[in-house]
Amino acid sequence: MVCCFTVTCFLCIVCVLIGVTSLLQFCMGLYLTFLQNDVITINRLVKTERFDSYLAYVLFAFIGLGFISLLFVFFSLYGAIKQNRALTLFMTILWLFSLTLNLVMLAVSLLYYYFILSQLRPLLVLSLREAPNATIKLLDIVQLKYSCCGIDGKNDYNQIVPNSLPSSCCREPNCWEETDLKSTNSTLSSVYTSGCYLLIKQHLTIELWILIGVTGICSLLQIFAVLFLCVLNERYRKFDELPRLAINQLAPGVPMSNIQNVPKVVSEPMEITQI
Repeated sequence: MVCCFTVTCFLCIVCVLIGVTSLLQFCMGLYLTFLQNDVITINRLVKTERFDSYLAYVLFAFIGLGFISLLFVFFSLYGAIKQNRALTLFMTILWLFSLTLNLVMLAVSLLYYYFILSQLRPLLVLSLREAPNATIKLLDIVQLKYSCCGIDGKNDYNQIVPNSLPSSCCREPNCWEETDLKSTNSTLSSVYTSGCYLLIKQHLTIELWILIGVTGICSLLQIFAVLFLCVLNERYRKFDELPRLAINQLAPGVPMSNIQNVPKVVSEPMEITQI
């Protein structure tokens, strides 16, 4: 049982660490999804009829896994402290399921970073060509926040809305009425001339690495949790298989002739060591 106690202590430490990272995962997912909604906006920007970004779905899974992991931590600690073999075995299966989802989410985030992020510029241009009205409406959010215009610059709007610009591209209202929009002069005072692409990519890169880092730490800790739970389950199984001996204990001063009157039977597992 000393071994079980040691493993239980390590499991409790790992569960506490998982609880902290899961809380961070849950809160960070809520922040990125509902408070800092740039990722959702960018996801909608690159969503076309032929391509759908999966980053928004990763964020929703990020929130769900953080919340579920908090529940798993509580039940894992309860099962380990109460030495409940059935509960610890069930939690081992649930942790394996959660670990699988975290690894899938980590793989998707890495694929997004190394493959989709490099195609972000043509995807944004494609969205602007295929659905100009919806894309311009979404770009307004980014342009207002980062004081930029278009994807690579104000010229992105020349073939879509000639002689006009979204109001979010202007430092002053209706700036296109007093500005030659076809001019290549980059020092136009009333129009934001820098594109939003570099700002979008930089912001998206930071958020992707947050997802990758937190998910990777959660996955690593969950691997340790599964290992410790497996060790505990094995120890509980061996402990249950030990022979149980019935020991009759008599109260002090009671003669053997009165054994039928005051028996006290204790049944407990005893480990027999062969010398």
